[in-house]
Amino acid sequence: MKDARCSHVQTDTGDECVNKGKAAAFLTSLALLIVMMVGSINMTAFADEEPNIEVNAPPHIVFMGDSIATGFGLEGYSAEDKSKCASYANLLTAVFDSELPEAAGFSSDNIAKDGLTSKKMLANLREGLYDKELKHADAIVISIGGNDLLKPLLNIASGENSFSEVVDKLFSLGETLDKNLDDYSENLENIMAEIYARNSSSDLSLFVQTLYDPLEGNSLTALADMAKEKIDRLNEIIKAEADPLGYEVVDIAKAFEGENVQLTNIEDMDIHPNAAGHSRIAKTLQPIIESHIYTYYDPEAAAADEKVKDNDGDNGFPVGAAAAVTASAAAVGVFAAVITARRKTR
Repeated sequence: MKDARCSHVQTDTGDECVNKGKAAAFLTSLALLIVMMVGSINMTAFADEEPNIEVNAPPHIVFMGDSIATGFGLEGYSAEDKSKCASYANLLTAVFDSELPEAAGFSSDNIAKDGLTSKKMLANLREGLYDKELKHADAIVISIGGNDLLKPLLNIASGENSFSEVVDKLFSLGETLDKNLDDYSENLENIMAEIYARNSSSDLSLFVQTLYDPLEGNSLTALADMAKEKIDRLNEIIKAEADPLGYEVVDIAKAFEGENVQLTNIEDMDIHPNAAGHSRIAKTLQPIIESHIYTYYDPEAAAADEKVKDNDGDNGFPVGAAAAVTASAAAVGVFAAVITARRKTR
């Protein structure tokens, strides 16, 4: 007599109970689920990701900006060849080159230019003058703003002006510098946008230096006070825009504070850092740059990684995935055997 709890259906082999059909359907569904799981494992476990090596020194670094970055005024400096002086760019280049393995393919570019203002830097970016150097840069160090402020101030201080004439010129100069600062804020925003648009690195880090005060302690108190006021405002802009624009501030102003006379050539009416000043800038920049993670592609590591994959299992299956498939197949076999045994006892 047929089981009263199930409906009666007709098959090629005879009458079967619906619950047996459900068991077979479940077996089929389980097998399909396993196939899907294996497919998922194949998509994730066998993804061919490049073995990038993580380091704290940037494999490709770019220095850009004004004459502070070029090394102007240092022994051995030349506008045609900026690599022969002890500028902070050259000091850091030597350090990072020594820290990185040959496989990293270290490179350093100094595209700074004497006399550059933020307005001119932006124009150069838009004209594509820096595209080649910026494309693969991992770290970009920027010094810009000094010529927006210091050049006009220094022109007054270095001229044959009496104290009263300096004071008279400061009133009109203050308005000019305030306009320059308003423009600087807008230029800085656009500069960052242009740099990011031209870079293809997945781990780019941008660093913007604050401006030191070379007129600190100048005997012309009115001039020194104005310099401090405007430079402080410039540095406030740099700090305020850091998070919104995606760069890290390197506070050179703080590093020079109280020692501007010793770290610059101001006694010769030259606002640029001397050798000691460049050394101080390099020492300030280095730990901040090295606090970031950079990567480079190592072909030898890639080959070794591929060899490991080949040895992990047949047809590209790693041992873990193969074991999972074997275990799942065994489970299906056991379940099928149980179903078959039950059928034979009915």
